[in-house]
Amino acid sequence: MELIQDWHIHTFRSGCGKEENTVEAILVAAQRAGLRLVGLADHINLPEERKTFLEILKENRRDLSALSTSCQVLVGTEATMLSPQRCCIGQDMVEYLDFVMVSCNHYHLFAVEKPLSETAGSFARHHMAMIRGAIELGFVDTIAHPFLCTKCGKMAFPILKNIELKNLQEILALAGEAGVSFEIKPAHVVHAIPWFKDLVAEARRNKVRFTLGSDAHGLRPIGYPEDVQQMSPVHVCDSIGLQPADLRWEIRFPRESEETEK
Repeated sequence: MELIQDWHIHTFRSGCGKEENTVEAILVAAQRAGLRLVGLADHINLPEERKTFLEILKENRRDLSALSTSCQVLVGTEATMLSPQRCCIGQDMVEYLDFVMVSCNHYHLFAVEKPLSETAGSFARHHMAMIRGAIELGFVDTIAHPFLCTKCGKMAFPILKNIELKNLQEILALAGEAGVSFEIKPAHVVHAIPWFKDLVAEARRNKVRFTLGSDAHGLRPIGYPEDVQQMSPVHVCDSIGLQPADLRWEIRFPRESEETEK
């Protein structure tokens, strides 16, 4: 399968993004790689960052307006879910965004709620509650790097194994009804191919689609080059049974770039 979309690219304005990741450089790399959809997904982790983040959106759109590209470019965000009941952004931010991606496993951040008992089973239940909460917000388009909580270090795989099938099926049914997708990040999924193969099949039964994302903080991962991991990204996606029809392309909340000037 051709990997020609990437909803998850950070500019240098994310802070953790490398200086080389200007909007122009990202688009040059994307066009060179043959991408047809690019999502600029800079971070926002705390509610108090909203004013600064709106300035980042304006600057990204300003840079984009001066460029010509063959890609469809979306200006969105990777926003952090702080607890199962609370996201760092609210409905009031949606009008400024082309898409909303939410991370439900940023457990490395101090502000993100952890389960009272930090066992694999507790983290698995908490992570699923975070995803459910994100879906129920009503404005989320896709969930970033879900299920395999790599920021939990050695607990990542025990957490994955402790996700209950019934809970997962309920979450996928809810996502299907709400039109919420899940991200497939090849460099993430490669570590648990059998699990994600089952996920793709179960998601398909619930009419849940996926977005592809590199989570690029530098230019090198853009376009999913084959030498960035042991198994090629294309092979990863083929190995989990992902098909073109499983991918999401449209956005639910199309925005005019002028709206960021409000």
